Amino acid sequence: DVSIIHNPVNSKIQYNEKLSINDKPNILQIGTSPHKNLEGVIYAIAGLSVNLTIIGKISSKQKKLLRNLKIDYKNIFQVSFQEVINCYEKSDIVSFVSFHEGFGMPIIEANTLGRPIVSSNTCSIPEVAGDAAVLVDPNSVSEIRSALCAFIDDNKKWSDYVKRGLENSKRFSIRNISMQYLELSKKI
Repeated sequence: DVSIIHNPVNSKIQYNEKLSINDKPNILQIGTSPHKNLEGVIYAIAGLSVNLTIIGKISSKQKKLLRNLKIDYKNIFQVSFQEVINCYEKSDIVSFVSFHEGFGMPIIEANTLGRPIVSSNTCSIPEVAGDAAVLVDPNSVSEIRSALCAFIDDNKKWSDYVKRGLENSKRFSIRNISMQYLELSKKI
């Protein structure tokens, strides 16, 4: 018999109320390595009035793409976990449209903080996200753009996904995960 117990969300991450999206939304992109699909996100937001905050060192090729497509961006790397939390808090939408992931902790972190997320429909991500993320094909720039624009253009949808995320994050609380380990130890 196999039991799967997920990772818990870090207890330093707490709900940070935000009632609506900014006029010029801040999209938070987690990661810059090839599997994180930063380029897909850059192409998806080209021409939109948004700010992009990128956590992770960007390459010269990525910088050139950002410049060529006239994307307003901020790049931070080698930062503390608290600074990452601050980036989540300042964001309006989290982008995590990776080609592959082992788990997808940024989904749970965004859910816990109260930020809607656009993520991939691949690997473990649908299981982790449940109905608390808009899932897209990471190979489809148009799907990524459409999902981001849906949040930007529809505050009701944005608020709905904040609520879904808060509900989903409960599955990953330290208390809930601890109870799963306790139940497993009783079975053994």
